Amino acid sequence: MRKILNSLKFAVGIVLFLLSLSFANRESGKNRCTSLDIVIHDSMDYQFVNQRIILQEIQNRFQVVGKSLDSIRTDKIELELGKYPSIKDVQVYRTIADGGLPYSGRLIVRVCQREPLFRVMGRDRNFYVDKDGNVMQLSSNYTARVPIVQGNVKNEFATGELFDLLRFIEEDSFWGAQICQMYVTGEEELLMVPRVGDHIIEFGKVDNYKSKFKKLMALYKNAFNKGNWNEFSRINLKYEDQIVCTRNK
Repeated sequence: MRKILNSLKFAVGIVLFLLSLSFANRESGKNRCTSLDIVIHDSMDYQFVNQRIILQEIQNRFQVVGKSLDSIRTDKIELELGKYPSIKDVQVYRTIADGGLPYSGRLIVRVCQREPLFRVMGRDRNFYVDKDGNVMQLSSNYTARVPIVQGNVKNEFATGELFDLLRFIEEDSFWGAQICQMYVTGEEELLMVPRVGDHIIEFGKVDNYKSKFKKLMALYKNAFNKGNWNEFSRINLKYEDQIVCTRNK
């Protein structure tokens, strides 16, 4: 008899548990969105989008505040916000508001911005290349302070060899601070403008760029160790075994 009673108690407990889950699910449908929380990552470094822009877009297109949480299509919001050229990733999810009123909920929107590596400026083209090697449209809200590349810059070259070179420069603390501007010739040779020094660096083709920067660093350490950065007008790195320097007149 005791075993039968224990079995009945266990069965009743299971039924009550299932009923409570069913009730909780029905009640969760009554939860309404009472707040919209927007989190933008890397907002201190880049400001292509801000909370006002995201809030306005959601309010105008979806009007989520006041709606039941179950009726909000988070996938559609992610899809629409993901169309912004400066947004890399969007995550939207629903949650019950902590310590809030009964049946109150929050909609959380997390936005990750794309990070520009350099900017291409030309007569018929003007765009960024981001740190993933993709072309990125400019934004009317914000202009990033990144190296500028001008001249004959095709998209394939910008997202290929040039991207590898600029990523190397950005990852090196010295060259990232020294090289601020480039010009690409019709033969896809590079002219570089440094921040320090009154000279132009004739870099040549992109190939063997690590070796060329190594030679240039040796020149800087040996010839410019006394601060005479303005002694030369041009530094030519195009030749394999030598550096050709032109003195200022």
